[in-house]
Amino acid sequence: MSSVTVFVNIPFCIRRRRGESSHIRPAGKETRNAYLEALEREIDHAGELLEGKTVQSIYVGGGAATVLSPDKLARLLLRFKRAYQMAEYLELTIAAAPETLVSPCLSGLNMCNFNRISVEALCASDKMLDYLGTSYRLADLEDGLTMLGMFNYRNVNADVMYGIPGQTKATLRNSLVTCLALPALSHITLKRFELSEQEGVSAEECRDQYRYSLEYLKGKGFCQYAAGHFAKKGYESRHFYYTSQGMDHIGFGVGAKSYVDGYGITNTTDLAKYLKWAGQYEEITENVLYLDEKARQKRFAALRLQLAEGFSEEEFAARFGEGAGAAMGPSLQLLLKQSFISCLDGRYVPTEEGLFHIDEIQKVIFAN
Repeated sequence: MSSVTVFVNIPFCIRRRRGESSHIRPAGKETRNAYLEALEREIDHAGELLEGKTVQSIYVGGGAATVLSPDKLARLLLRFKRAYQMAEYLELTIAAAPETLVSPCLSGLNMCNFNRISVEALCASDKMLDYLGTSYRLADLEDGLTMLGMFNYRNVNADVMYGIPGQTKATLRNSLVTCLALPALSHITLKRFELSEQEGVSAEECRDQYRYSLEYLKGKGFCQYAAGHFAKKGYESRHFYYTSQGMDHIGFGVGAKSYVDGYGITNTTDLAKYLKWAGQYEEITENVLYLDEKARQKRFAALRLQLAEGFSEEEFAARFGEGAGAAMGPSLQLLLKQSFISCLDGRYVPTEEGLFHIDEIQKVIFAN
């Protein structure tokens, strides 16, 4: 029996911030309830995609999934567990807005058996939070992190942003210190502010901030196991790790993407269309693409080079019947020349510089 990861897209937030995906939006109770019903229909009709597969992880996110009430989340998860085979240890992650992390919500998440919480922390500065247009203030973030500790969560990620206009190493350090004040914090995801180039933050400034964060987190016992991902030993995101290793993944919800048995599948990004037709595969599918052997090789290399462990010639050959050097020689040679990867004893691994420039690595792989 093969394994898959599952992503459930909840495209809602309390307030849409600067740089947020255009698919994320605030929504009223009626829309949220209609969306939940649509998700249930899609889950019920996804049997063919999940037949004979064991679900290793479920990530409920996209926007702030905690805008849904715990009873609604419980109903959604029960749908999965009744319909599909779950791994003995199922990593179950939910993306949370800080101001929603209050006692009723956390009690409900415990009852749903969520064993990993991912919190949008971004930065520990009200001035920058105002600039970003978040729905929460620093006090909300601190209170939310405190509540997670009170509820004894031991597997918590914080999304921290760098490259924000006006941000310095000192303010970035304050953000990391605020998050690390929570003893249960075991994972940090560093995210670059997407509009930084247009708003005066240079690539070099961003690189300096990233390098500073890397060294600071190393000193606090965090290891960089993937591009932008730092964890204490044993607390790596299984969802991200399994997907980056090339495990098939299935996405549910508006705009969700799947990769199953060599096919890339993308759901419609039109919310109204999704609400109407969810459960009817042909109607909500925006794109289906079959990846030939060459495309699968590129996908494998691009995913594996997100991970600090990279991949070996042996692993590549076991999957594709030929070595990576023979199949992707020009791409790998260029990445070696740029010092984005290194090769030792037949294993290609991203350098520290390569992990920062992961987008450049992927451009080279898919361009050749």
